[in-house]
Amino acid sequence: MIDSATKRIAPFWIQTFTGRAFDLNDPKPEHVALEDIAHALSLVVRYTGHCAWHYSVAQHSVLVAEIVAATEPRLALAALLHDSAEAYCGDWSSPLKAVVRSMAPDVLKIEQRIELAIGARFGVPIWPTDPLVKGADLVALVTEKRDLFGPPPQDGWGDATGYTLPTPLDRRIEMMTAGQAERAFLRAFAEYWQP
Repeated sequence: MIDSATKRIAPFWIQTFTGRAFDLNDPKPEHVALEDIAHALSLVVRYTGHCAWHYSVAQHSVLVAEIVAATEPRLALAALLHDSAEAYCGDWSSPLKAVVRSMAPDVLKIEQRIELAIGARFGVPIWPTDPLVKGADLVALVTEKRDLFGPPPQDGWGDATGYTLPTPLDRRIEMMTAGQAERAFLRAFAEYWQP
């Protein structure tokens, strides 16, 4: 893409935490680094920040992986990495994705290409999401809604997901700092990854 104001070629890459150039237009497995994913996800806040505290995508991912590991350990890594593309493109809320899907559906292919590169890097398919992983993601969602939000401003917020919502976990979500979430993500990866 050429920026007509300056006659420069606009880059499609971002610089990662570890100093890599990650091409958003053409993501490559060899440019994916676990440290970049863990660090970035620990700083990306779920729900566009509209929650009780800094609840990171890293903490959410660890929760989803724990739920999956309890019943199907072989899918725990896929569960841990299910939102890992957000380390490179940010966390778009589900309502925003629905708007984009209706107006410019090809934009969502950016995230899908990143997911494919991450999956290839770690040898695990993360797109499309396995039904068990999606189910755990929904358990996490209803648990997060219970623990991180007040009452919904409108009835039927769960209908917007398009899924029948499960029962939340018995345990409550505890606050983690970004550093704690990053370390928890790295520990979970070490536990679930089978090189």
